[in-house]
Amino acid sequence: MKRLIAVAVCLVLLCGCAEAAVPQSGNYYAEGDYEPYMRPYVYIGMEDGSFVTGAGSVISYAEVGTFTVDGDELTANTLSCRFVFEIEDETTIILEEFSSNTPYAMQEGMTFVLSRELQ
Repeated sequence: MKRLIAVAVCLVLLCGCAEAAVPQSGNYYAEGDYEPYMRPYVYIGMEDGSFVTGAGSVISYAEVGTFTVDGDELTANTLSCRFVFEIEDETTIILEEFSSNTPYAMQEGMTFVLSRELQ
């Protein structure tokens, strides 16, 4: 009986200590149907905390700023926007909150997936 209790306590401790996923550095592209090179993107630089997002690879306007990770949330701030993403796993983030004082807009709920290819 003591052995069973000890195993149960170890399992609870191990499950409670699981680390949150940390996104990889790189370009994350929105899932969905988009024209070539018009897919919204997010760049995350884990080494220096850099953040860039835009409406497509061929669009010159981009929001540039920095981000922090707290648990399973990535929060990015630029001069005119604030983004809060849920980190689903190390290659997928989901936009939970977006606020801006410019015409630039992103839809909450958008899913972004890491890709090594320009889209």
